[in-house]
Amino acid sequence: MTESRPNYSKGLAGVIADETALCLVQGEEGRLFYRGHSIDDLAMREFDEVAYLMLSGALPSQGELATYRSEIARAYALPDHARAAIAALPHDLHPMEVLQAVIPLLGTIRAREVSTERVTKGDEKITRVLHQDMHRADLIRIVGAIPTIIATFYRQRESLPPVEPDPSLDYLTNFLTMFHGKQPDPADVRVFGVAEILQMEHGFNASTFVARAVASTLAPIHACLAAAVGSLYGKLHGGADEAAFRMARDEIGSVARAEGYVDELLAKGGKIMGLGHRVYRTIDPRARILKRLATDLCAGKGGDKQEIFETLTRVEEVINARIAAKGKALYPNVEFYKGPVFHALDIPTDHFTAMFVLARGFGWGAHVLELYDDHRLYRPKAAYVGPLP
Repeated sequence: MTESRPNYSKGLAGVIADETALCLVQGEEGRLFYRGHSIDDLAMREFDEVAYLMLSGALPSQGELATYRSEIARAYALPDHARAAIAALPHDLHPMEVLQAVIPLLGTIRAREVSTERVTKGDEKITRVLHQDMHRADLIRIVGAIPTIIATFYRQRESLPPVEPDPSLDYLTNFLTMFHGKQPDPADVRVFGVAEILQMEHGFNASTFVARAVASTLAPIHACLAAAVGSLYGKLHGGADEAAFRMARDEIGSVARAEGYVDELLAKGGKIMGLGHRVYRTIDPRARILKRLATDLCAGKGGDKQEIFETLTRVEEVINARIAAKGKALYPNVEFYKGPVFHALDIPTDHFTAMFVLARGFGWGAHVLELYDDHRLYRPKAAYVGPLP
């Protein structure tokens, strides 16, 4: 027997659980905004400018950007205990598991130190977490060190000498320098920056909702971000980029085989990762921007980097033709073309989702701070389907 189910929506589809000023997703129109700014406009900006926007609410002046860059650069270096922890980790861990293990070591605030007060906001009383500046500083300390965690573990795993962070470099240039052991081509940094901007924030997706749910218990920021990493690790969320890339490279193998692969998969009722979206009813605006960048980047790199991209492009063409024949449409989301971009930048496949964290950490952090500023414990109900007493 079951209870009555007023307003029931399995998986919380369409349910409005809270308010946010961070991101507007217009799924029917295929539009995306961060704090009122179009993703098309933000894709023309530098990554650090958009990160500042996410955390501070407005795009920075040149002076504000310089101050922010100095602040986050001071967080690049890992504390000794975090380095020791990475050194002790098994080399066969996935980078997302490494991040989930090490991020909690960077926080300096314990749960007992997260306290609240009642304040007046407009005509109502709300609960607000005290010492907001302290929590923001802890967030900067964590997101600033995430590139160093990823690069340190990667180079340790590959038996490469460690590369220390360079505080004179911007966030992404510093990461690519640590990761590859040499300063990157500025053109590659630019493409990488756009890819990262596109995945910085996207409303109440699974990992962001997890971060907010954990924050609602008055857990400290490091716990919120570590939990969000666990959610992003799943292949139906952040892991879709890796799955789509492996399909093109390992299962299809060439442009010529794409059509047969798609037809065989559809005949078996299979699913292609990176196609379709829970919110967008047209092309994901991030995928549109990323595909354009990937076209030029992969063509310039040539070889298998171009072949894999063109294989995915052919998959998209074939699936669209087959679906259109049934009077339907299926569009790529941002995950579909991220893999070829990261591969063209010599990022190993198992690190693709960790690249997501480089950017989404700022989005998660902004959501946690937003919830701290107007706090309420998340406590949804479940429809009971077990035996009644």
